[in-house]
Amino acid sequence: MIENMVYTTKINSRKFALVDGDLRSRILLKMAENIVTKKDQILLANKQDIELAHKSNLDESRLPILTLNEKSVEAMGESLKRMSKLIDPVGERISYLAKNDGLIIEKRHVPLGVISVVYEARPDVVTDSVGICIRTGNSVVLAGSRHSANTDKCTSEILRDTLSEFGICPDNIQYLSDSSHENKIALARQNRYVDLMVIRGGVEATEVLREHALVPIIIAGEGNCHIYIDQDASFEMACDIVINSKVPRPKACNAAETVLIHEIWSSKHFIDFVNKLFDNKLEIFGCEESAGLHPSIKLANEHHFEHEFFAPAIAVKIVKNIDEAVNHINKYRTPHTETIISNNQESVSYFKNYVEANVICHNASTRLTDGIEFGLGGEIGISTQKFHVGGPIDIYHLMHEKYFLSGDGNLRN
Repeated sequence: MIENMVYTTKINSRKFALVDGDLRSRILLKMAENIVTKKDQILLANKQDIELAHKSNLDESRLPILTLNEKSVEAMGESLKRMSKLIDPVGERISYLAKNDGLIIEKRHVPLGVISVVYEARPDVVTDSVGICIRTGNSVVLAGSRHSANTDKCTSEILRDTLSEFGICPDNIQYLSDSSHENKIALARQNRYVDLMVIRGGVEATEVLREHALVPIIIAGEGNCHIYIDQDASFEMACDIVINSKVPRPKACNAAETVLIHEIWSSKHFIDFVNKLFDNKLEIFGCEESAGLHPSIKLANEHHFEHEFFAPAIAVKIVKNIDEAVNHINKYRTPHTETIISNNQESVSYFKNYVEANVICHNASTRLTDGIEFGLGGEIGISTQKFHVGGPIDIYHLMHEKYFLSGDGNLRN
């Protein structure tokens, strides 16, 4: 089943890669229109998924991400519109060399071919993934969660039908209806037909696929993001950044999970600071020292520092100096995004040089790590590995650099 599906996708991808960029832009705009026009179908399918999720006792913390409303469906359409306006990278010349013997060597961007995306119960991933793949001339295989199966199938069918409207084979968008672990593993082993797999899943699923994958993978995993408050940091700025990094979207991968506080800053501001966090309905888990300073702080354990809370909760730890903060971050990093709040340029430089992360922020929220905020128009995920991409995965990370040689009987000496 899996091999036949991806074989079909691969065969069709070769023709789709040659589709004109302007036509792909029109396809994206029509997809956006169709998603909004048929939002009642999507919302009905989503309602079915919500009902099934309750019956299957899905973790309550997952329901807000699974749930759609009219505004979120319209946002899915907007993401497709944004992709239609991006520069088309297909065929873009990277380099050109004309040698003395007449040989011409060009390097250009061409589509990778077939991108598979493995993801949890998050319906907007469908439009995000299809949008960036259409923009880059790639075909896509979607492997989601059983908890969002009705929504994802409905959405993907609308997008497939849009391809058909333009006379393009709908199998350039495939939805894996049976999203069992066995099928996802089988998909991860189709290295002859799948050119890249982007994994937007939980820790356990990611590790299983990493173990079995033959396909090159990019992991857009959990974001255990830290904020370090240096000894001379502004109190108002520190409060604003920490609250903005956590409160609006506490389950996002770019949300802050741990705040490390210099002991000098703590001696002046700790109680007022944590009270600000409590005012914003955050649950706080702290190191032994910080838990002893406020009766409402719960004692943290190793797990609280190792993983995302995926909840309106945050860990705090008082550190003696920047070295201790950096060592803590490098021990527990994913890596994703790390922030320093400081007015001391020496501290900032040290933090930037020694913290291992894909994104370093100075006096800025961790939630700024985002393809749209970065001016990329969107992303297919935020990579938590270093190679071949770290941070937002944009259109150029889904391209292949291909050489073209043109001669007139040229031979190697």
